[in-house]
Amino acid sequence: MSSAAARAEARRKAILARGNDRLAKLTTSSGRTEDLIAPSTNAADFPDPPIPELDGSAAPRLGAFVGEETPGMSLPSTPRKRVVSRASTVGSDRSSPAPPDFLGMGNGADPSAWNAEQQAQFLQALMGGGPPGEGNNPFGGGNPLAALMSAAAAGAGEGNAVGAVPGGPFGPGPGAGKLPEVAPPKTLLQRVLPAVHVLAVWALVLYFVLVREPAMHEHADVAGSGFAWRWKRLANNDRAAYAGSPIAWGVQLVPFFWAFITLELVLHSLRIFSGFDAFRPPTLLALVMPSLPAPIPSIIVHGMKYFQMGSMMLDDIAAVVFALGLVVGISHAVISVASRPSTPYSSSLLDPAIVDSHGVSSSRPPRLPLTTSPSNFTVDQIRALMDKPTNIRNMSVIAHVDHGKSTLTDSLVSKAGIIAAKAAGDMRFTDTRDDEKERGITIKSTAISMYFEVDKEELPSIKQKTEGTEFLINLIDSPGHVDFSSEVTAALRVTDGALVVVDCVEGVCVQTETVLRQSLGERIKPVVIINKVDRALLELQVSKEDLYQSFSRTIESVNVIISTYHDAALGDVQVYPDKGTVAFGSGLHGWGFTLRQFATRYAKKFGVDKEKMMLKLWGDNFFNPATRKWSTKNTDADGKPLDRAFNTFVLDPIFKIFDAVMNFKKDAIGPMLEKLDIKLAPEEKDQEGKALLKTIMRRFLPAGDSLLEMIVINLPSPRHGPASAIAIRDCDPKGPLVLYVSKMVPTSDKGRFYAFGRVFAGTVRAGPKVRIQGPNYVPGKKDDLFVKSIQRTVLMMGRYIEPLEDCPSGNIVGLVGVDQFLLKSGTLTTSETAHNMKVMRFSVSPVVQVAVEVKNAADLPKLVEGLKRLSKSDPCVQTWINDTGEHIVAGAGELHLEICLKDLEEDHAGVPLKISDPVVPYRETVKAESSIVALSKSQNKHNRLYLKALPLDEELVQAIEGGKISARDDFKARARLMADEYGWDVTDARKIWAFGPDTTGPNLLVDVTKGVQYLNEIKDSCIAALQWATKEGVCADENMRGVRFNLLDVTLHTDAIHRGGGQIIPTCRRACYAACLLATPALQEPIYLVEIQCPENAIGGIYSCLNKRRGQVFSEEQRPGTPMFTVKAYLPVSDSFGFNGDLRQATGGQAFPQNVFDHWEVMAGSPLDKGSKIEEIVTKMRIRKGLKPEIPPLDTYYDKL
Repeated sequence: MSSAAARAEARRKAILARGNDRLAKLTTSSGRTEDLIAPSTNAADFPDPPIPELDGSAAPRLGAFVGEETPGMSLPSTPRKRVVSRASTVGSDRSSPAPPDFLGMGNGADPSAWNAEQQAQFLQALMGGGPPGEGNNPFGGGNPLAALMSAAAAGAGEGNAVGAVPGGPFGPGPGAGKLPEVAPPKTLLQRVLPAVHVLAVWALVLYFVLVREPAMHEHADVAGSGFAWRWKRLANNDRAAYAGSPIAWGVQLVPFFWAFITLELVLHSLRIFSGFDAFRPPTLLALVMPSLPAPIPSIIVHGMKYFQMGSMMLDDIAAVVFALGLVVGISHAVISVASRPSTPYSSSLLDPAIVDSHGVSSSRPPRLPLTTSPSNFTVDQIRALMDKPTNIRNMSVIAHVDHGKSTLTDSLVSKAGIIAAKAAGDMRFTDTRDDEKERGITIKSTAISMYFEVDKEELPSIKQKTEGTEFLINLIDSPGHVDFSSEVTAALRVTDGALVVVDCVEGVCVQTETVLRQSLGERIKPVVIINKVDRALLELQVSKEDLYQSFSRTIESVNVIISTYHDAALGDVQVYPDKGTVAFGSGLHGWGFTLRQFATRYAKKFGVDKEKMMLKLWGDNFFNPATRKWSTKNTDADGKPLDRAFNTFVLDPIFKIFDAVMNFKKDAIGPMLEKLDIKLAPEEKDQEGKALLKTIMRRFLPAGDSLLEMIVINLPSPRHGPASAIAIRDCDPKGPLVLYVSKMVPTSDKGRFYAFGRVFAGTVRAGPKVRIQGPNYVPGKKDDLFVKSIQRTVLMMGRYIEPLEDCPSGNIVGLVGVDQFLLKSGTLTTSETAHNMKVMRFSVSPVVQVAVEVKNAADLPKLVEGLKRLSKSDPCVQTWINDTGEHIVAGAGELHLEICLKDLEEDHAGVPLKISDPVVPYRETVKAESSIVALSKSQNKHNRLYLKALPLDEELVQAIEGGKISARDDFKARARLMADEYGWDVTDARKIWAFGPDTTGPNLLVDVTKGVQYLNEIKDSCIAALQWATKEGVCADENMRGVRFNLLDVTLHTDAIHRGGGQIIPTCRRACYAACLLATPALQEPIYLVEIQCPENAIGGIYSCLNKRRGQVFSEEQRPGTPMFTVKAYLPVSDSFGFNGDLRQATGGQAFPQNVFDHWEVMAGSPLDKGSKIEEIVTKMRIRKGLKPEIPPLDTYYDKL
């Protein structure tokens, strides 16, 4: 044998000797157990090994395992204890050494009794490998080496010989000789479950990235200029939207949750799909380890153990975080459905904007959490309904201030599932501004879209054509305060119907009449709800008949207003309870009904026709329970009084509920609820008083159901609305685009606005170019016309918005990207021949002015920009710079001006301002015809003009201001109207040259000359002079009103160069001034109509307060059935500042005034009278405007021949 072979043989024998040594130590271990097999284990589970029984006196040798007998290497014998298995059925009397208990993991078989598979496992473990196909559990029986290494680590440091692994099964330390049992093979389920787990988590991640966050890659086409990509994370949206909510803390954890899940997912995926679960040392390392110095094997073993322990800990942490994430997600969904947290409209409508190089906002606003539960809806459902114009209802909620519009709207929004039912009535969802919540009034109109499904049984009641039972209701909640009437006008322009809210106690008030007049002027059909019925029952304690009479009077008052302003094109739009166009209820308590609800109940009960039952439930219809017959008389044949059907069948159940609940008759409440089939939750049964009453009435008569049903059945769809043009009338989504923008809605991106309007024809979408026509656009010209692209279309949802790809005709929409081309309103179209839609006319005028200036001169550019934004954001406010350089802001009233200035200072300009005292505008006029003809010569003395001034009739002035007569009318038709209704000469009426100021004002220039040459050559110059003169009057530099200028004669130079505009315009202006001074000049001041609601004992304070301010009471009447009085008076605007505070102080807070501009009134006296009050007012105005205090004398303007 060669030396090399000898060395190899020696090495092989040394390895076998070392193995025998380890095996000897294993078999001589002191750890024994009494039973070979656990008592509960069947012996059949442990069949006898197929190898021969080893002799009891000889220990097993390693050579037997490797197929070789090596003399002298036998293991020492070990005492053996014969034990008969309790479960054995074969009577075997064979004994074996007690199995070791390895790390408390159970008893194993003695090595001498190992079968072939166990022998193979031990050999592979010893040589550094693991059993094939096993070993996913690092501490299980399927991986002996990992178990042995861990055991070795546990016994480290016990002073074993160098070169040996201390402790463990290879040494004499604790746990020596302990081997695990063979793990049974894994089942199919055990193999599949980890893979299913990983795939499920990956699916969850992909869902959140691709579905929950569709804006991950948002493509914004900016006028064809390229692409804008951005990444928006889930937490960024929800953290801002849920600020202050109960789950705000959980939303903060969402990013950490995804980080842990992703890490755990990657590691777990690698282990599952690669099969690399346990960390096995290579064979060489296993063989070398016994020869390494003492610390190194321990370090290796500890490192492997901690690495595997870390992997398991990561699994545990990921499981905890995953569970926490699920809790957060579920809470997120539940609270989203229940109610969205309050977010101020002015600050959180949009996230901070991202503006691209073109200045286009690409910010994403907060999105409304819409769910697909039965009582809710999704944006996809809304978009699908947009294509069904017959199933759309565009409507406004209008009323007097404090009559309950926003509170009532909560019931409708709650029915749609946007807010929780418990929050309805208190949340005021459509009041989106902070100051709206503080003051308790609505300031800006707010739009919201809702989904509603009608009962199939009610479909026959809808007289219009419909498609299915699903309806889209676009609701606009508008302000009730008279100062914000312009917001009502903007809302009415884009709707087809109106829900008029009237207070049951106060009845029809001044603003009720105003908004009704506005709606009828826009040809909008009204339906009515009489609100705050709970006040009549709880505060006034009225009887059933008195309540019926109160309802009847209120409905009659509404119908009187409707008939007064009736438009023949509308047909009969008066409201009748028996036709289902009047509802009754309480917005605060969330209940309401129409006669249709009660008629449906009784029709089923008595088996009669529902429509006939509705007719019987209103008016003079009486039911005789004895004869079970109807009568129109309130007594029976014996003269006994009969109850009105409305009182018996409608009010009686309501009165009984109120009586039982408010008088704590608990015994009566239970049977009553059973009869009405009302079930209360256990916690609701513990309620008392108004809380219980509110709960029961909401279950009995939910306001959302009855009101939405009334709206769907009675209000017209866009296809049956007031529009008249063919494509508009048919609401054709494929026709040319016609869209009217009625107002601008500011965003949190400073200076940017949504253009809020309605699509009357065609379909609007981002991308294509459209014609943006301002209010001054004239077909065929390019003035006030822009051809631009719309950047984005959005759905307005109260304080939130939702993006839309497009919006078909008949729907209300918000547009991004057109705000810089429109001031307040305008028409968008794709038709080159389209005319503008009719300009809105507001019922209020900006009659209160203040001058504003910055405290720091460096902020002046910000003020100028802020004034532009303010003018755009409010339909009624006016801003301009006067001749002295002051910046003037004009509003409809004290409150309106206060809100505008607050917005200007805090939002639009963002700089501190100095504000002057309020100033009232006046109008200059004349009281008589000029005493002599006014003559004025041109500067070159070659041209002379002769004029006279005289006053216009007030009726004609109001007709001009109301738009009944305008400069755009056909002159022949206009002349005939003025001759028939206002007594004008037809010839003079045909020769009206101009209206002024601003070409639309109530001053006229009339040509009454005869046979003058070259007259038409100076016509334009005279018109320009009229605009100038009427814009800045002769006395106080104020606008003129109600003045007619007659051009009597003209002397002109024959050479055209000497009669140009430079000569004629100043001459004509001076002639107008002279004619006014010769016609007894006067001033007109604005007058408020004041309506005051108060109890009788406060009337004295009202009179004293009005007398101090030149007020005149012209009406005082008591509201029937109530202790409240309504006082109406006229109050000069100039004396109205601080009136509300003084009035409340004088009446102990019992009087509630409403001021609305009513008319202009001529002041007593003349500005030319020295020492008069009017002369004092004129002097102050002239000084304020930087003019000389005295009115210029007549000689300044009047020339002599």
